[in-house]
Amino acid sequence: MRVARYFLLSLFVLATSASAQSPADEALRDFDFVVDSLRTDYAGFPDKTAGDKLATFEADVVRYRALVAEHPDKLFDTMWDLLGWFKDGHLAFDSGPSQPPPAPPSADEAAKERTLAETGRFVPIEEGTAKKIKALRVPQGIWETLDGTYRVAVVPDPENRTQFVGIILASLAPSWTPGQVKFNLTQSPDGKWQSTFRFRNHDEKQGEARFQAKASLMEFDSISSLWKRIWPEPAVTIDRIVPSKDFFLRALSPETLWLRLPNFKNGNRETIEKLLSENSQKLATTPNLLIDLRNNSGGSDASYAELMKWICSRSIYSIGVEFRVSKRNADLYETLANAPDFPESFRPMINSLVSNMRVQPTAKWATTGERPFSIQTCPDIRANPRRVAIIITGAGSSGDQFVLDARQSRKVTTFGGNSAGIIDYSNQLQTLTPSGKYLFKWSSSRSMRLPDEPIDGVGIAPDIRVAAETDDPVGYVQQWLEKQVG
Repeated sequence: MRVARYFLLSLFVLATSASAQSPADEALRDFDFVVDSLRTDYAGFPDKTAGDKLATFEADVVRYRALVAEHPDKLFDTMWDLLGWFKDGHLAFDSGPSQPPPAPPSADEAAKERTLAETGRFVPIEEGTAKKIKALRVPQGIWETLDGTYRVAVVPDPENRTQFVGIILASLAPSWTPGQVKFNLTQSPDGKWQSTFRFRNHDEKQGEARFQAKASLMEFDSISSLWKRIWPEPAVTIDRIVPSKDFFLRALSPETLWLRLPNFKNGNRETIEKLLSENSQKLATTPNLLIDLRNNSGGSDASYAELMKWICSRSIYSIGVEFRVSKRNADLYETLANAPDFPESFRPMINSLVSNMRVQPTAKWATTGERPFSIQTCPDIRANPRRVAIIITGAGSSGDQFVLDARQSRKVTTFGGNSAGIIDYSNQLQTLTPSGKYLFKWSSSRSMRLPDEPIDGVGIAPDIRVAAETDDPVGYVQQWLEKQVG
């Protein structure tokens, strides 16, 4: 039986009331709790603090603790800085369920937003008027942020025809109103687009704007959000460029299906299996399957078990993991195994792990009692899909593991950029800090591939690299698939 390497444990430890503590005492108690858990529970700690690195870490702990004592309100950011020392995507410090929701804007803040909505330069224009402009060229058109916060018309500047302005048509931000100029664009002699972008609070930043996918997507280097062109109709469908957050299976052509998997969260296992079941006839009669794994955030290996039946062509070999022995880890896994909604098939494995931790409390590492590797047989090699392409760019955790498993099939070719490389330390556990305000998450196991074959921070390289600036990576891979013979 395979180890469920990336099963997120959603378990909370009751927090001790800290009502009588000062803010500094409460923050320091949370800080000390996390540092202690790093030392005793986190699977990456022994490796990442080996040799002289331990002294560096302990010096940072002293420095960060002093900062928290002086500025308890900076605990959240300070903890993230400390966790960043380990460069492990499975370490996290998040707000707990007891944190109050964000307060509504105060009267002063609301007044400031209203004032901002009335300031700056106005170039009133209606969307219908913008669409009547002839001789369209980049970057003219109607654009919208991916989250729908802003919609703008990009038109030649009435006061300077050598540049363009992005004029607000609609805004969900109260500090911006229709007619205000959100950004300016000017093309330099070298063909690049220089920009002046205005943030929510109207502060300006100079930078560069880049157009991708045949001018279907616009990105400012001064802000993290992306803008999609909604008129004229974009040359490339947006989810071919920006990975969709939705699960779907679509036909790209009679020869190729496109399966999008944004994550492998345990709660989405049913969604994935339903997609496969409802489209089983298409899968069984279509020669090519394109699996879009871009930026897959991981979850549980069990979520892709049914998919492996469609793509495997021979037995799959997987290297196992070993677990950091600690009382907290054992307690959390024991509670997990006793949870009524925990998969019955994994219960014996977790019980074995807990037993091994309890029997050898002074040991550093424990296993589930299995071999250091597992073999998943492939008794039913399906005729279709005959060829499977996986775009692996940025896929992490269970996404990384899926790539390791799937690429062993003779049907599979991987494309894109490297996977995320968040897999060497895994099986994330979580618990509340003593204040109950924050949730600390850590990796409880490490791969037995270490130290010889690390993947963290590097990722898994694709068989065929697809440049990041490719206009339509999905179309590129589809064309490759459909050119293959046999």
